[in-house]
Amino acid sequence: IGNIGLQICYDILFPESSRVMTLLGADILALSTNFSSAQTHGEKITTYVVSARAIENRVHVVSTNRVGSERGFSFAGLSKIVDASGDILGLASADKEEIIYGEVSLESARQKHITHIPGQCEIDQIKDRRPELYGVITKPSL
Repeated sequence: IGNIGLQICYDILFPESSRVMTLLGADILALSTNFSSAQTHGEKITTYVVSARAIENRVHVVSTNRVGSERGFSFAGLSKIVDASGDILGLASADKEEIIYGEVSLESARQKHITHIPGQCEIDQIKDRRPELYGVITKPSL
């Protein structure tokens, strides 16, 4: 099944945590959330941020979010499976419990070198990093 990194809810808003798990060998990020539809950004996170983490790190992301309501809060749903290239393989609705499926290739998550035009346009989202420039993100809040 591959190497799985786990995240809980708010963790997804910190791209560094997804990158660290990628550097440690995660093929799949599994994210469990409890985003309310009352949160102005809850649906945006499930729609955009989850896919961005897959694309940034070339890993598959499986994101689950609660549906229904409890104590006056409605939950956003929209659980999804995103492959390492950012394609959505499965998407649940916003308002009912569902099981979604998607088939992923571990090789695609492990292949960080991408060739668009051989010898002219090739990138490696891990090797091309410049960690010597990232010192400020490791310091406590300013």
